[in-house]
Formats: sequence, C-alpha cells, structure tokens
Amino acid sequence: MNSREEYINLAVDIGQLKETVLSIFHTILLHRTLGKCKYDDGNKYTLGTLGLEEVDCSSIELTFVKLNSPELDNLLNKEIMLFYDDMYKKISHQKANKFQTVRSHSMNVINDVVKENYNENLIKPVSGTCVLEFYQRKNKPTVSVNTKTEGTVWERWLLNIEVTTYSGSDRLAEMKVSVGELISEKILYICSKANRSNYLPIIPKFQELNNVFDDSFSDCQPYLFRILNGPPTSTLPKLESMRANIESSARSFTARSAEYIMAAINVGDLERDNGRITELRSQVNDVTDVMSQNIRKILEREERLENAEARTANLIESSDQFRIAARSVSRQYWWKNVKWTIIMYIVGILIIVAIILIILHACNVI
Repeated sequence: MNSREEYINLAVDIGQLKETVLSIFHTILLHRTLGKCKYDDGNKYTLGTLGLEEVDCSSIELTFVKLNSPELDNLLNKEIMLFYDDMYKKISHQKANKFQTVRSHSMNVINDVVKENYNENLIKPVSGTCVLEFYQRKNKPTVSVNTKTEGTVWERWLLNIEVTTYSGSDRLAEMKVSVGELISEKILYICSKANRSNYLPIIPKFQELNNVFDDSFSDCQPYLFRILNGPPTSTLPKLESMRANIESSARSFTARSAEYIMAAINVGDLERDNGRITELRSQVNDVTDVMSQNIRKILEREERLENAEARTANLIESSDQFRIAARSVSRQYWWKNVKWTIIMYIVGILIIVAIILIILHACNVI
C-alpha cells in the first residue's frame, strides 16, 4: 500500500501551540475513527456509535469538533505535550540568548531602560514538525516491538509549525483572530482530503482486527496511529530509492542480455561467428545507452516535479500570510471608517441641538 502524505504549514504564538496541534489532530482522527466493531458470525459485523463534543479554544478564535473519548483525548494530550515541551525549550533557549546579548551591552548590569527596550518580538521564530501517521500491521506482534517504526504507513500528516512569542495585548488579539481563521481553512482542507474512502484500508476479519485498528480504547476504534516529534525518518529518500531501483534494473537487463547471447552462440563456432557476436554486443550496448538516457530523463523529471511541489508549497504559504495581512489591514480601515462615522453623527447631532436652542432662545421660549 502506497503511503499518502499531506502537509499543513502554520505560524503561531507559543501560547497557541497546544490548542493548534490538538485542533488539527482531533479533526484528522475524527475522520479516521469508527465505533467499536462487533462481529456477529464469521465476517459479519456492526459498528457502534461515536459521541462528539465541541471545543472552544481560549488562545484562538476557534471552535472545533472532536470525539467524545476521554481515553483518546488523554493520549493525544500526552503525546502533544512532548512536542510542546520541545518547542518551549527552543523558545526559552532563544530568549536566554537574547537576554544574554542585552546584558553584555551593559557589562552585566541591566538598567531599567534596557529592560524597557527588550522586545520579545525580536526573538527569531523556531520551527518544528509534528507528524500523525496511520499504519497497518501484517501480523499482530507476539513480542514487544517499537510502536514508532512498526507496520506499513498508509497515510501521514505532517504539521509544520513556526513558533514565536509576542508581547502586547493588541498583537496577541490580532494573532488570536488570524490564527483562528487560518486553522478553520486548514480544517476544511483536512475534511476534503480525509473524506476520500479509497485511501482507507478495508475493515478486516475479526482475527485481523488488531492489524488495522487500535482496539485498546473502550469507547472508539481508531485506525492504528502514532504521533512523532519531528519529520519521519526514512532509510532512503524517494529520489535515491528510484535511482537505485532503475540502476538495478538496468544492470539486471544487461546481465540477462549477455546470458541470452552467450547461450545462443555455439562455442565451437566462436571464431566463425565473431562478426555476429560483435554485432550482437553492439546492439546490447545501444540498448544499454538508450536505457541510461531514459533513466537520466526520468530522474531529471522527478527532480523537476519535486522542485515544482516545493515551490507550490511556498506559494501556498505566502498566499496564506498575504491573506492574513490583507484581512488585518481591511479590519483596521473598517474600524477607522466606523470611528469617523460615529464622530460625524455626534457632530451633526450637536449642531442640530445648537440650532434648536438658538431658535428657542430667539422665540423667548427659554
């Protein structure tokens, strides 16, 4: 089964990191979890029901839906906290370096002016990747195995996050809205990708249920999954694997061709058919050259496709950032227009009141 990879790129504040990862992974697992399978007779089964729950985020302007499963929720929180702690350590290290730089300018004496000028927004953001993998076993292991590497991965979601820390209530309020809007778009993207049933393994027989699903939960049955901190490790990159396979096929083809030629030649007639042998060898060399050219073209095409994919991902990320900036600017101008409209109404009311008072005074009413 070929694995499918999806990439999600986000930029958040450190205070939004945990809820960001939880909202993304809960959404994915919502589409990769079934009710408990109950087998009646043989391969016949019925699926149990699943409970849903709405979650209101505190650091993000977002409400998402997750499975109402305390066991699954605890597992996700535990795994994601490892990723959060790692990113928090990186941010703390950045702060420590920045703070040490500020101290060095005043010979280890920090005055109030330096403290006021110390701006956390100047801290460089740190990047990290949290991976949610779905895999399938060939057979249920009889001994303890490494759950981080076992099985064959059939789907992988890579959440690439750029984390920084901001100071100031205005900036944090803006991030709360903008990140919420961006995650909402990512959730819609996840739903569009995850709802394709042709990517899912079929529900197996009762004896093979543990090879596809994690039945350790009492209230739900997700596909076997694991959460990794950092990009998945692979023994051979895609391009190198393809190159090795093609070169191996070329060598095998050349060897088989030579065997066929030697088998077709009568040893006693080698001297007489020397010209024929030379001709056949020349043909084999020509075929080998053609295959080598085809190999080079295939590898060049693969490299161009990977470059195009990388540029596309960069364009998508740039467009997301541009959309956030455009919405922020639009929101600022909208508030300015509202303020001026209110001021004009107030001035108009004051003018009308003044005119009425003048008229009443002229008529000796007041």
